Amino acid sequence: AVNDRQLQAENKKKKVSKQKVKDLTETTHKLKEQIAHLETLMVEITESLFDHRYRDVSDVIRTECVEYLGECILEYPSFYANNNYLKRLGYALSDPKSDVRMSAVTVLKKIYASDDT
Repeated sequence: AVNDRQLQAENKKKKVSKQKVKDLTETTHKLKEQIAHLETLMVEITESLFDHRYRDVSDVIRTECVEYLGECILEYPSFYANNNYLKRLGYALSDPKSDVRMSAVTVLKKIYASDDT
């Protein structure tokens, strides 16, 4: 975001520095590639670990998964605050154990109280 604003500001100047525009464009491209790579890793981690554990036999592990997912949604809402991840909280709301359900309610309360999501 900062890099994009710098690029826009540089392009608005009367005397545009071509080298600076080129450098900012390259930096923007590299940053977008890094973000895409990180998001790919986040999907892999979620699919390999979380998807298997949020249906675990142990209610303690399911509770931990719900709390972790809540932290992820609050920390990176642009990626995690979508139906793909929020539906997992919905599943937790119908869990047989009250601790897991309560954890899901607490997480949803934090999400709705947050201004970012």
